[in-house]
Amino acid sequence: MTKTKLAGRIDKLEEANAVIKLADGQKLRWPLAALPEGLAEGEPISLELSRDNQPAAGNDRLAKDILKEILSTND
Repeated sequence: MTKTKLAGRIDKLEEANAVIKLADGQKLRWPLAALPEGLAEGEPISLELSRDNQPAAGNDRLAKDILKEILSTND
């Protein structure tokens, strides 16, 4: 599994979101509920992104099940 880390700082806290300013100057809005509690403006933060192959396998299985159901229907 490939992982990428992004470094940034909490630029500002809004009602339901935090604005995170990344090291390259880009800004992200991130739900406060999805961040650790107690973060304050100006604090450094690290985000880790990874690829999750599990859902794709689940989607393939679902598609096959639906196709089987369609093909086995007798009208």
